[in-house]
Amino acid sequence: MTAKSGEAYACAAAGRGFVRARHREVDDMKRSLVALIAVLGLAGGSARADVTVSDCTGDPHIKQIGKSTVVDGGGDNVILACHLVPLGKTSRIRISGATITVQGPAGGVSAGGVGKAVLLLATDEIVIDKATLEATNGNGSIQLLARNGLTITSAVLVTGSSDRAGKDLRIQCTAPHCPLHITKSNILGHIVRVSIQGDITSALNTIVTRGGRDLVDIRSIAGDTQLCCDNMGGGNESTTFISSFGAIDLQSTEINRAEGITVTSGLGGTGDTNLLKATLDNDFGKRGEIVVTAANGNGTVNIQDATLIDDDTKGPDVSTINGREQLPHQGHNNTVGTPATDD
Repeated sequence: MTAKSGEAYACAAAGRGFVRARHREVDDMKRSLVALIAVLGLAGGSARADVTVSDCTGDPHIKQIGKSTVVDGGGDNVILACHLVPLGKTSRIRISGATITVQGPAGGVSAGGVGKAVLLLATDEIVIDKATLEATNGNGSIQLLARNGLTITSAVLVTGSSDRAGKDLRIQCTAPHCPLHITKSNILGHIVRVSIQGDITSALNTIVTRGGRDLVDIRSIAGDTQLCCDNMGGGNESTTFISSFGAIDLQSTEINRAEGITVTSGLGGTGDTNLLKATLDNDFGKRGEIVVTAANGNGTVNIQDATLIDDDTKGPDVSTINGREQLPHQGHNNTVGTPATDD
């Protein structure tokens, strides 16, 4: 709580007004302390503990509830250090807790249920480290839902079976400015949705989608997006949307998608787009368009050494950059740099 200035205390010192002010101050301090205790998980006088699950068949924290095998850490942290599959007649996995860590290579999750086959729900953070998460049903999905952010490192995330690509893979955090850090990971599925309130930092990942109308949708609601040296591939109807409140950096990232590739930075009013050495190519499968916009055309798009290959649904087969759908792009509409290829 912000302390009152010396002048304010001097003015309040005369009479009962000062006493009432002090009572209000104490009450405010009590409320702040209660809120702090709740946030830190110190209610009851003890810090939250680590619940480590290393026996995926006999650990007492694993329960069968309805159609789900459940690990409920309550207000404690959950560390999954074994490979968890649905027990008994269940077909889904549910893990909840404060911070949830799936610690590979021994730790992982695999479930063959329909709908939300794998659900991780964290009141703090989710960490996936060298682990594999699979929703093996053709109608199954994976959902990673955290409040304060996610870190995914050297992981494998897969939805679908040999004949169907699954429903969706959702990565989301909800607290203001919560981040996503994902590196050296592989994602295979049908629809990949990423919704992050803060910054997205991605490097050296591979995302491949399959099935009809396959989609990658990556959104930073109130931050910047950096996808460095990533690779995205898809089927004949694949589409990609990347949007960011601030800047977008796609340096050395390769996006090969059949239909639309839409990159929109600066939704908050400012934010450039960097396509240095990036590849945006939709010249296969069904026809589509490549559209890159920075701050509604007021931001800068850097296309130095970029490869832009567009196969429009109508009009010229040329990417639309800051509203310009004709060559050359460089030097027009806040577009800078010389591309390696601009077709």
